[in-house]
Amino acid sequence: MPNYYVDLTALDTLARSRGVGRYAHYLAHGLHRLKPELGADERLVAIVGLRGKEAFSDDLRPESHLRPLPALGDQSAAYDRYWRQRWLHLRGELRRAAPEVVHFIEGPAALPAIEYRSIVTCHDIIPLLMPALYLPKLLREEPLRRAKDYLRYQLAQRVIAVSHATARDLSRGLGVPAGRISVIHEGVDHEAFHPNEAPGEVDRLRARYGLPARYALYLGAHDPRKRVELLVTAWRTVFRATGVPLVLAGAWHGPTPDELTAALRDLPAGAVMRVGEVEAGDVPALYRHALVHPLPSIYEGFGLTVLEAMASGCPVVTTRGGSLPEAGGDAALYVREDDLTELESAVLSILGDGTLRDRMRERGIAHARPFTWDRCARATLEAYRSVAAYRPAARAERTVVLS
Repeated sequence: MPNYYVDLTALDTLARSRGVGRYAHYLAHGLHRLKPELGADERLVAIVGLRGKEAFSDDLRPESHLRPLPALGDQSAAYDRYWRQRWLHLRGELRRAAPEVVHFIEGPAALPAIEYRSIVTCHDIIPLLMPALYLPKLLREEPLRRAKDYLRYQLAQRVIAVSHATARDLSRGLGVPAGRISVIHEGVDHEAFHPNEAPGEVDRLRARYGLPARYALYLGAHDPRKRVELLVTAWRTVFRATGVPLVLAGAWHGPTPDELTAALRDLPAGAVMRVGEVEAGDVPALYRHALVHPLPSIYEGFGLTVLEAMASGCPVVTTRGGSLPEAGGDAALYVREDDLTELESAVLSILGDGTLRDRMRERGIAHARPFTWDRCARATLEAYRSVAAYRPAARAERTVVLS
């Protein structure tokens, strides 16, 4: 019978709280909800944590399998063990299970194999597009990284791209045929991200994070392509004109880059608040009460924070880098990449015009509404079925004529 194996082992690593982990979490829940609709001969199976002998489960709900992550100092070693176990353990387990289709939810985790058919989700190939923005050694490793990604995506029977921009990058950058790529947008958890304020919500946020009544919110990492230093520099002008501080939220691992440190140093007192990592349950409320979510990133594979902010009723300022126009549609206000003056003007226009804020709020809520994880899961299941049903055409017999 067709059995579809979904790799959720990233949820047992540092990736749990990152974009890939959130994708795995919501997709797994969406697929689990679809199980009553499966055919009598279909089966969905989760590939879960690999530290024990049990690698597979019919229960796709992530909370059924999650274990506490190692302490911060041990996480790097745990991540290394995770990769070793994939190759030493998972490959053999999959060979014995003989799955019809295996879905790897991130490119680097894919195991090239001929024993089964594979689907790989590509969130982006940004390190190949912008190697100079990342670790210097990446420039030396680029040919090897490109070769690995070429194999991962070329050997898969189907690649799921989370945006049309990522699909174009796969075709242009790695030569993946467009006919083998399915564009399936990520979704929004509309039960959490919505514009309706809960009783006592504001008081709880202010008590927990020390937030003022009016603020702008940046939520994310200090990845170099995010251009957080440009945003902080812009806030010198914005704060002097409006008195509205910028709240920087999110887990920032490693040292703060020199450019960002310099930008933070050259600010009026109170212009920027760093609150660090926030509770996942508080994120929708933080968006709901923010006046604007500025994201001057020069490239995104999907741009989920844009949609989640909009669904929560928060206006968005961003760029047209990568997939951001797909996420923002006609509801965001766009600026040119690395243009400080345009960024300042766009943010000031939203902060200074309540009518514009209300219009962007309504447009953003409407734009985000069709993006659901149920739709993502349903399209993903159809990808499984199409790969399972595909049978290559029989080779034509050749007749050799001897003359």
